[in-house]
Amino acid sequence: MNLRKLSNRQINKLLDKLDVEWSTCLNELIEAGRGYETSNEIQKKMDPLSLKYKLLVSKYSNIRFEMERRWGINPPYRLPIKRRK
Repeated sequence: MNLRKLSNRQINKLLDKLDVEWSTCLNELIEAGRGYETSNEIQKKMDPLSLKYKLLVSKYSNIRFEMERRWGINPPYRLPIKRRK
């Protein structure tokens, strides 16, 4: 997916979806007794849950880079959108 072609509204919707997936992944880690693991520990593992975690981190990073490209360093949590009148 080319993030450069997405509107701010579409980027925000992607972030909303990722937030749900991220929360689910963290809950799965906790339920698996792995809530104590640091991100660095998870990144070194190759089990399905760790792979899911790494994929979500990668997606967030890519979106964050695009947000920084548009907004500059330290963009807001969600990109501003033009409100319809």
